[in-house]
Amino acid sequence: MILKTGFRTRASQVRNEPELIMALENARTRFIVAVALEQKSTSRRLWLLYLETERRLRRCLKILRVLDQARCAGSRPCALALEALVRLSDSARQPPGQGDALYLYFTIQEVLAHLEKMVPD
Repeated sequence: MILKTGFRTRASQVRNEPELIMALENARTRFIVAVALEQKSTSRRLWLLYLETERRLRRCLKILRVLDQARCAGSRPCALALEALVRLSDSARQPPGQGDALYLYFTIQEVLAHLEKMVPD
């Protein structure tokens, strides 16, 4: 589990991939729930962006599960992705509300930008 003791120090010490995978799965679940809550008020264009983001996130998770476990140890993209996920988990204390899907979308975009640098095409 990701500790809430200062995300910079914690994220700079990515010890293993399972920690990152668990944080990604939690973010994916929160994103899916937020999108579902806002489904009726979301434009078609934004809905398609959400679906594409979820597809990319699922792909990254799948690849991270089969890659070598030591790949994240000391990896800057993993550390930056985990830092963004820790910031996201700090905001998880509040119940879901209007606009959460868009906030999660932008945060997950940042995470994917880091992770897609290290996952093969």
